[in-house]
Amino acid sequence: MAKATQVKQRHESVCAALLAADALLIVEVSTYPLVSRFGLPTASEDRLDPSDSTRTKAESAMREQTRSNFRTVTLLAMTATLVLAGCGATTYSRKTIVWEPFNLAESRQQKDNVTVELKLADELPPSFMATVARCDQLGRFVVDGKGNPRPETISLGTNDQVWQQVAITNGTENVLRLNGVVIRLFDPAAQQFNVLTMADLRAELLSKRPCPSTQTALNIFAANPIFDRNIEVVPGTTSTFWVAFRPASKLMPGIWKMALYDVPVSLDPAGRPIRTTRFETRISVKEVTRTYSRESLMATPKLIESTEQSATGTKTTTPGAPMASAAAPPALMAPVTPVATVAPPAAATSPPATRALDPTSRSAIGLAQARLNALGFDAGPADGLPGARTRQALVQFQRSKGLPASGRLDTPTLAALGL
Repeated sequence: MAKATQVKQRHESVCAALLAADALLIVEVSTYPLVSRFGLPTASEDRLDPSDSTRTKAESAMREQTRSNFRTVTLLAMTATLVLAGCGATTYSRKTIVWEPFNLAESRQQKDNVTVELKLADELPPSFMATVARCDQLGRFVVDGKGNPRPETISLGTNDQVWQQVAITNGTENVLRLNGVVIRLFDPAAQQFNVLTMADLRAELLSKRPCPSTQTALNIFAANPIFDRNIEVVPGTTSTFWVAFRPASKLMPGIWKMALYDVPVSLDPAGRPIRTTRFETRISVKEVTRTYSRESLMATPKLIESTEQSATGTKTTTPGAPMASAAAPPALMAPVTPVATVAPPAAATSPPATRALDPTSRSAIGLAQARLNALGFDAGPADGLPGARTRQALVQFQRSKGLPASGRLDTPTLAALGL
């Protein structure tokens, strides 16, 4: 961080000098004596002889307006100069919290002919958003100048919640009833958080937004499959639904765990569970801090350091390390043995190795996400699910390679990634 410290010190000294000079100018321009130096009368000159017949009220008002306009324009010009100067070089950091599966193999588990698949929600679908009439704090509709209600977009989910999608496939001969299933989230400090049902989410939204249009939004949200204890999964079918939790803080780095307990896999003739099982999956939450530098406000920021804090410790890298080290990216591609062992001169064997990966498969997307993250493109968790962050990372990578910026993983993009 020596480089970042030097840049920051230079930024502070340059900014201090510019701000001091600007403050002096602002004080001087804000006083009337300076105005008279530019040929304009000062306020004191207006008050010298109030009985002077040559000074009408209209003339005094005009001069006062001229002085006011002059001061405003001058102050704006000096402020703009300071902003465009950009205070010289500067450094700043951006901190993000990344949620990703600890082990992709845990995301899909099968026990006693019951299969449970868990998917971290990078973002909620559009069906979780509703545009309704806006209300004030007293629950009254807010209207425009023509008396029409002003629209407002609200969401069923909030930033302090953790959402996951659960798919349960029933391979038994019994109907699986989830009324006795316990779903919990554990943070790294072993605190437990119960799942929020649709009734919990409805009650919370109504309490936070006491507005007649809230019920309209809830009617729209009702189409979303949210966990409910009345869910039943008949034999040979799959039931997919969303679960939500509200942890004390979702910003805690470390290993989290989501668990489904008491899932019935065998029932007696009366439908009571004889045998149950559990499903658990771990989630890795890491804190990523990226430090950037730029020579001025108008310059393009440059990444100078990236620090990841996770359950395994703290890792600090510089932008040159991943790109310069030939061993780092291939290490992520260890499962794809054909690509890693093909010699560069053997161009004839490269296409078959590339075609071995289907760009639409989850494994290919997961490998691409890992490679994009290693190259400095934030693709989110390497879970094989193409979310918004993955699409944005693909667009940025494709543009950097001169490829069509479609945001989709295709064969040319796979080749450019070395997969």
